[in-house]
Amino acid sequence: MANPSGDGTPSWRPLVHRQFARVMGQLYRESYPFDFLFYFPNMSSKWIALRELHPLWRDVWKQWSAIPMSKRVETPPTFDMVMNMPLWLTSYEPMHYGRLKYSACLASAPNIRRWCLQGASNGLRSLKDFLNTDGSWPTQAMFISRMSQGNPAARVRLNAARGRMEFTAIERAVPIYLHLTRVYEQVRGLFNLRAGA
Repeated sequence: MANPSGDGTPSWRPLVHRQFARVMGQLYRESYPFDFLFYFPNMSSKWIALRELHPLWRDVWKQWSAIPMSKRVETPPTFDMVMNMPLWLTSYEPMHYGRLKYSACLASAPNIRRWCLQGASNGLRSLKDFLNTDGSWPTQAMFISRMSQGNPAARVRLNAARGRMEFTAIERAVPIYLHLTRVYEQVRGLFNLRAGA
């Protein structure tokens, strides 16, 4: 069934995209509508609204996520591709680190999950999104500032030594920063990239 506009796009595709956008919420990227394929459809997740998805698509997603990643991603992705992959709930193992694996596991408490989702709504959904304009990894203070922008619950403090206001790190912000830093370093290591290269 083609779109009446004649561009060859099936008329049902925008409906499915819109449904997945509602499911993904703040994790959804318009430029990467298939990010969900790197996530596991966990019914108890507080990060995604799986109940918004039609049961047919939920089952398709569940069946897809049961396929080993080596078969879903048969050609090894480039460094740039990995840097652009979705980050928070990824099932892509090279982006897992430590016992808790993916970043969202560190944000199970509602306040820190809201803070992380605020960061996602600020456009921080992949490792590349966190990079400074010169391509370097942000400092902890930069990370906290970017994640906290536009968050009405964010607290600020006066840094007298620097003579400016700064966002205060909320509980678990530092472990999340350290986790993402290690994931970033691990990904760089997979591609044999030295620090500063």
